[in-house]
Amino acid sequence: MNCKLAQKFLVTFFILTGCFFTVARDAHAIFSLSVTPQRGVRNISFEQAKPGAILRNEEVTVGVTTTKAAQYTIYQTLYQPLTNELGNTIPQGAFIMFSPSSSSFLGTLKTQLETPVTMGQVPIYTSNAAGDADSFVLVYTVKVPENQPGGIYRTRITYTAQPVNSQASFSQNTLTLDVTVDIRPTFSVVIQSATGGRELDLGHISKGRPAADGVLKMDIESNAGPFRIFQQMTEPLTSQEGEIIDEAGFKFTASGGEKGELNGKGSSTEVLTSAQLLYSSESGAGDNILLQYALSPDSSQKAGVYRGTLSFKVDTNSPLAVPQLINVPAKVEMNPVFYLDIDTPETTKVSFGTFKTNEESRQKKVNLTVHSNLGLPYQVTQIASSNLVNEQGDTVSPENFTCFGSDAQTGKLANLSPLPVKEGEVVVFTSDDKGNPEKFILNYELKMPRSQKPGSYNANVRYSITTL
Repeated sequence: MNCKLAQKFLVTFFILTGCFFTVARDAHAIFSLSVTPQRGVRNISFEQAKPGAILRNEEVTVGVTTTKAAQYTIYQTLYQPLTNELGNTIPQGAFIMFSPSSSSFLGTLKTQLETPVTMGQVPIYTSNAAGDADSFVLVYTVKVPENQPGGIYRTRITYTAQPVNSQASFSQNTLTLDVTVDIRPTFSVVIQSATGGRELDLGHISKGRPAADGVLKMDIESNAGPFRIFQQMTEPLTSQEGEIIDEAGFKFTASGGEKGELNGKGSSTEVLTSAQLLYSSESGAGDNILLQYALSPDSSQKAGVYRGTLSFKVDTNSPLAVPQLINVPAKVEMNPVFYLDIDTPETTKVSFGTFKTNEESRQKKVNLTVHSNLGLPYQVTQIASSNLVNEQGDTVSPENFTCFGSDAQTGKLANLSPLPVKEGEVVVFTSDDKGNPEKFILNYELKMPRSQKPGSYNANVRYSITTL
């Protein structure tokens, strides 16, 4: 009986020993996933770049070491798109992966062509049927859109290696890499004149150029988020004597600004001394704006060089941008203007026509316009070189050729009732103390008495203006 027990003991011993070696052999079997970036330890970190750039390739070597002799698949999982601190995302189609054509591998690789890195879990490799160890290279790059907002964009990629057959006696391996894309924040507004300077030079205003104009070009480079631009005439156009040009005569027309909302587009808009919204952008993208300015001051605006400041306030709440205040000097020169316009019924003369009967009278009007911006009082003088005289030397008595003034708004007319037009000089109008421009009428009347001899009567009458 003892012998039988011994036999049972031995059998049991050998069975337990056999079980022990089987477990030990499984415990030392290998199935290991490795993911090794070419640069970085546990991350894919792209170099800093600006919008529109194609980032430098970043390589990752993926490998499996195994002694399991079972087919396996490697998956790539992207849980969220590349997102910056403001919530902006890089389009998924811009984040790309591929494998170099020189790569050698034993299984089936699905990334031999350029492939967008898409959301969710995607198989990228399946081993051969024998489940041999293998490795391959993945290349990642980002094609940054032109209008991509700045910031540091982050996401995570998870790689999972697991058996094709769920009955296989080993479990999956998972590794995760952090991905970082640093898009350089850019925010600048550059304002220049048509000649490349920083001054809005409106030129000069003169007799032949009653209005002045100038151009500003605004170049906006931005990927830093929404912003607004305000325009304000912070210092009105003022001469050294303290004269100010009324803002009502200063206007602008805007064009461009296709990537935002531009005010004054296609219409003449007054430049205000208070802040006015010029441009706003919700996308925060760069843009180009052309501003055309026109100045039409009142004709009485005093001569001189006028200077002021046109300010542009660039406002943004983005932490990636700094608000700006750009002051543009403005200048216009008012040339001295002092001349007289004469409008007669027959352009260059006053003709009373032909008198067919005696005791006949006729009236004619001469319109005079004084243009002056000297700011000095002046007077208008009528100069008659002679009385009305015909070819035989006969004259018309001054009492029959009279004149009076009317319709003046400022200043003083010398005669408001008819007075004889006599040979010599006579003041017909005196301006106010400010020397404001004026329009007025000289009304002439000619009477032919019964005793007047026939003939063609003429007189040379001129007008002059002088400062007082």
